[in-house]
Amino acid sequence: MFSFLQRDLPASGRVLYPGAIPPPLQQLSARLNSVSLTPFTPSDVDCVWAAKGFHRDWGEAEIVCLRKPAVPSSVFVDHTLTLTDEEKVRARSGEATIGLSVRAQQRQVLTDRKRLLFWLRALLQADGAVAIDDASMIYWSETMLDDELAHDADLDIESLYCIHAVQNAQDSDRVDWLHTHGLGELRALDVDILQPSPEFVANCGDPIRALAFAALEGRIGPDVDRFPLAYPGGDVRLVSVERFHADAAPEHRNLRELDEFHTWRRAVVCEPVGGLFSRWRSRPVPSRFLSRSLENGSVLSFSKVATALMSARARQTVSVFRTLSEEFDSLELPALVKLGYEVEGGAEGDQEHLWFAVHRVLGDTVDATLTNEPHRVPVLKAGQRAEWPLERLTDWVILSPEGPMTPRNISAARRLRVDRATWQARLDAAKQAGEPHD
Repeated sequence: MFSFLQRDLPASGRVLYPGAIPPPLQQLSARLNSVSLTPFTPSDVDCVWAAKGFHRDWGEAEIVCLRKPAVPSSVFVDHTLTLTDEEKVRARSGEATIGLSVRAQQRQVLTDRKRLLFWLRALLQADGAVAIDDASMIYWSETMLDDELAHDADLDIESLYCIHAVQNAQDSDRVDWLHTHGLGELRALDVDILQPSPEFVANCGDPIRALAFAALEGRIGPDVDRFPLAYPGGDVRLVSVERFHADAAPEHRNLRELDEFHTWRRAVVCEPVGGLFSRWRSRPVPSRFLSRSLENGSVLSFSKVATALMSARARQTVSVFRTLSEEFDSLELPALVKLGYEVEGGAEGDQEHLWFAVHRVLGDTVDATLTNEPHRVPVLKAGQRAEWPLERLTDWVILSPEGPMTPRNISAARRLRVDRATWQARLDAAKQAGEPHD
């Protein structure tokens, strides 16, 4: 079913260590439980030492100690939303570098990339500062890796790419250029969004997921005249970077940089065009749909295959949902689950995905109330409370003052733990004053 994820590509990453001196091979070998390391002479003069690693579950890896640090800009660390402030401080201390390469074993990118994370976590335990996935440019702290590796679900698609936001030079509250990195490395397509609305920037996760799925599935590529990103009125055009810089107006071209890091396998999301010759008659213009406040009720375009993959991740991480709900019970955080129900008069497999407010998580069911009125499931009504089967689960979310926790990302939980006492005091004060606190 998920053939679009088949990629026979190696995965690589780095672990940075505080200071200029990386751990010697002997010290590293002593810290890696269940891992055997076999030294070999590196052919690259920029490597201090090299070793073949083997683990019975993770397979083989090539580990090299770099003579010169391979440290990215500290600006990337500063703007990484998944790291806590304390983790950013430690990441900035990283300098000495050990590189890691893992060959494709399953030839399924979400499975093979998770194997890379197991290796990165093992190397981090030798007093590492931070780990980096080279392709996605995502920074992983020890705790982030522990959260992801605590369950058996394949990696989520969001872990295949990162999102960078370039602010307006005169107004730091506005973003001129929102773009991804990592999808091009998978032989798909990275995307650029110019002059996105502040609302879109704050809620860009799902729209960019929809574009990422479409790129990996091959439903979009460079120079696609019309793609239904959202309904209603959410059609967009994909214009290759080369064509955009050749044809777009100067004020639009100047919103993004044209360099070696932002050209290859990349397209700008623009206004759609129609008609046989309209592509050549009209200049590409950044998408107006993404430059204004999104309409309430807009529905994003995910294929059935993408929905099935997201549903599998939600069901495989339901234990995480249960654990987080119990951990933050005293904060009374709103928790919701999305359940899929067959639509009346639809084709086989057609479902409507409905949100339910959770009261209690039980064994294989959830005590919850339907929050939205179904369109094509007449047997259900908004406000209906019952025990619902978790086998229908397609998504879940826990809303918190530090951001949402989802099957895709629970970084908000780590931030919430840091300031939990503050948020608990605010909640208790609001309850004592009789104020609403949902």
